[in-house]
Amino acid sequence: MGRPVRDRRQVVNGILWKLSTGAAWRDLSERYGPWKTVYERFRRLVG
Repeated sequence: MGRPVRDRRQVVNGILWKLSTGAAWRDLSERYGPWKTVYERFRRLVG
């Protein structure tokens, strides 16, 4: 039945961390999930 809310929250927190720090996507901490996943979801949001 889809992904757990925790996973979505991790991704959103990863996006917010990236935007607030200006760091490269590849520098994203593993606690937010794979950087490619976070980046793809960000692209879908803004794209």
